[in-house]
Amino acid sequence: MPRFMRTVTGAILTATLAACVYTAGGAASESLRGTATYLERIALPPNAVLEVKLVDVSRMDAPAVTISSYKAPISAVPAHWQMSYEARAIEANHSYALEARITSGSDLMFITTTHNPVFTGAPDKTDLTLQRAGN
Repeated sequence: MPRFMRTVTGAILTATLAACVYTAGGAASESLRGTATYLERIALPPNAVLEVKLVDVSRMDAPAVTISSYKAPISAVPAHWQMSYEARAIEANHSYALEARITSGSDLMFITTTHNPVFTGAPDKTDLTLQRAGN
C-alpha cells in the first residue's frame, strides 16, 4: 500500500475510533444535588424512604414526565440527595421542576407542595422543604 494511502487510512481509522469512543461514552451526564427537609419535629420510622424526581412540567393538561429520580432510605433531615440526568433530555423551551416525597411502606408521610423550578437561569431550587401529607 502506498504511503499516501496508509496516511489516509490511518486518519480515517483514527476519526472512526474517536467517534466510537464519543458514542460509547454516551451522552453527557449532569447532576443535581440538594437537601430535603421538613419543619415538623417528629422522627422518621426506620423504613422511611426519600424520593426526589426531576420532572418536565411543560404540558399544562398532562401529567409531568419524569426525567430522572433519586430514591434512598432516610433516617433524619436534612437529607442530602444527588441525581444524575442526561443533558440531552433537557430541552431549552421546556419547564422543569423537582418533586420530593417521603414514604413509609405504602404510606405517604411528607411531600413537596410548592413549585421547585430548575434550569430557569435563576438559581435552581434544590433545597426542598416538604409538608406533612394530609395537612
